[in-house]
Formats: sequence, C-alpha cells, structure tokens
Amino acid sequence: MPATRAQRDNAQRRRLLIARLLPRRLSLREMAQVLEVQGIVNEKGKAFSHQTIKKDLDILNEQFLEESNKEVAKHKARLLHELEEIKRIAYKGSTDGNVTEKKLRVVLDAIKEQNKVLGLHAPEKVEVSKAPITFKYKTQEVSEEQRNLDDTQEEVLEESTANN
Repeated sequence: MPATRAQRDNAQRRRLLIARLLPRRLSLREMAQVLEVQGIVNEKGKAFSHQTIKKDLDILNEQFLEESNKEVAKHKARLLHELEEIKRIAYKGSTDGNVTEKKLRVVLDAIKEQNKVLGLHAPEKVEVSKAPITFKYKTQEVSEEQRNLDDTQEEVLEESTANN
C-alpha cells in the first residue's frame, strides 16, 4: 500500500531529526528514544524500532553520498575550467612569437593539474613491508619537517618492536 502524504511528511521529519542526531554518535535505539521524547512516534504511538531507524540511516547516507558526488563534480568542473583559462592565457601570449620558457612552464603545469583533477596520475612507486606503507619520494627535496616526522615514526616503530 503506498504511503500517504502524512506518512511521507512524518518520515521526512523523522529523517531530519535523525540527521541532526548523527554527530552525537547515538545508537539506533538511543535515536529511537530521542525521537519518542520529541513526539515522533509510529502509528501506534510507540517509539520507532531500531530497524526503522536503520532504514532511515541508509536512505540518509545515500542522500549524503549523492550530494557529495554532485559537489565534487561541480568542484572538478570549476577547476578544469580555471585551468583551461590559464592555458588559454599562456597560449595567447605565445602566439605572437614571444614563446618563453616561463609561458611553456605555465601550460605544462596546468596540464599536469588537469591530469590530477581527472585522476590520470598513477602513483610514483609504493613499497609494502611489514611496517606501515612507505613511499619513495619523487625528489630528494624533502622538508626538514618531513624528515623529523619520519625520524619520529622510526623511533616509535623501534620502541614498539623492542617492547614486543
């Protein structure tokens, strides 16, 4: 039997409150209790079951994912447009025969960024070991902060293996 308008409205109100409860990390049954206290109950006047709350969470998670995907797609499109504009400006400046290394670098960098946005970059190289995953750095220019972080991580690993 199809849901009535009142049932759809009640489900929407229930889901709205559940969405607001999510950051509090409540259990399904705790959420049902909060809904009951707020006067949001089933047709029999009792608290909703945890199964109903779970179904509502599944619907909400799907909605959140759809919204997130839309926002990511919009952001990617905006970035790609901006990168195209950067390339256009750099190319325009070089059509008069005034090609400089700087202009070509701008175009190349824009193309690299476009590839990153589109996900066309493969990882440089990944080595897997018993310890946490380690990455080979593309260049030798590693910041002092990164070296300190790496040293600290190695010390922690050595201490943990020594204690075992």
